Amino acid sequence: MKIFSQTRAPHLLLKAGGHGREIKAVSASRKFVATGAEDTMIRIWELQGKNPLLRCVLALEKHNTGIQKLKWFKDQYLFSSGGNEEFFAWRVTPLESDICPLGVVCEAVFPDRSDVGDLRITDFDVQCLEEDPSIYDGAEDGLERTPTEPVFCISMSLSNSTVQSYLYSAQQGFRLLGRRMYTGACPTQLRHLNFKDRYYPQVLTAATDGHLAVFADVRSSGNETEDLTNILVTKLHQSSIKSLDMRSITTDNGISYLVVTGGDDDAIGVLHLYSPSLAPSGSSASPDPTHASQPSHYSQGQASTQYEIRNKFIVRSAHAAAVTGLGIVRLENAGRDAVIVTSSNDQRVKTWRLVDWQSAAPRVHLLDNQYSGVADAGDLEVLEEWYGDEDEKLLSKGDRGRILVAGVGVEAWSVS
Repeated sequence: MKIFSQTRAPHLLLKAGGHGREIKAVSASRKFVATGAEDTMIRIWELQGKNPLLRCVLALEKHNTGIQKLKWFKDQYLFSSGGNEEFFAWRVTPLESDICPLGVVCEAVFPDRSDVGDLRITDFDVQCLEEDPSIYDGAEDGLERTPTEPVFCISMSLSNSTVQSYLYSAQQGFRLLGRRMYTGACPTQLRHLNFKDRYYPQVLTAATDGHLAVFADVRSSGNETEDLTNILVTKLHQSSIKSLDMRSITTDNGISYLVVTGGDDDAIGVLHLYSPSLAPSGSSASPDPTHASQPSHYSQGQASTQYEIRNKFIVRSAHAAAVTGLGIVRLENAGRDAVIVTSSNDQRVKTWRLVDWQSAAPRVHLLDNQYSGVADAGDLEVLEEWYGDEDEKLLSKGDRGRILVAGVGVEAWSVS
């Protein structure tokens, strides 16, 4: 007879694992980072220290398909999309616990699915409207809302070339604002530009045909010919657009949008989009309407806000493979220059400076080119600010910036 016993595991854990498949989406709030992968899991990581260490504090298992996109609203809401028209709104609550510092519950499931129900929600944008019932004065729905109830405008792009927008709140759920069609190509990227009649969004999309499209109104007129002509479309890439980031600058004469894209053609595209209309007096116009935690520009009246393309160009062979991650780290020199970081399947992380992007002759300079250990990079996120324990600010918007590159693993980079 032989007896064997042991009091501990016969192996030593070097590093805890994360996802079982490559990460396709990453989004950061003030304290947490959410990642979504092809393994259908959403993992929430806590940012620790000035050299951002990530500690997984929660894993969410509700999606049945691979995650497409994730977006935070502050540290209060997390929105996620996937295949089979899955879209979830997660309510996040901080907890007094050393094990798990937050509690998460799925507050709502997107109900307005198509007849087939097998489309991918490729991208979406979320905007928290002002928490003031007066913004709904004269609204057609006649719903009553309290000042403390957050109301979101959510626009999403589907793989059947549909762009649709909804109002969402915890009490009222999803209400359709409008639905538009593109051309048959699959939209891959979507951003809110402006808002018409207080809460109808104007939307910028990028698609698999290499084109960018601006929808001045998400409401369909019912006339297919008019709907097709009421879209500003421009070609930028040879093939599919894989990544997009946007910043804006508000002046006395209008709003200038800097749109930077990464394509399947290994190129980086730059577009200067201009809206000559003015934000109304007394509104809380923000210099950057692309993040859900900030108020948007609003335009009044029945006429659509007009958009025009001031300039566009492309940087060919920016990478040796598709540019799958891209972020505008900061604007410099009173908004005339921009620092951009890109990641690619060639496992390179590159830093670029875009000079005088609003002029007729902008220039692009490669500042840095570094090897990345993340294979199959699927997304890139710019950390604008984050907070540590006891709300200690570890990074503010005035700092030089840090980024996260996600794919088979996650890396944090500092941008000087």
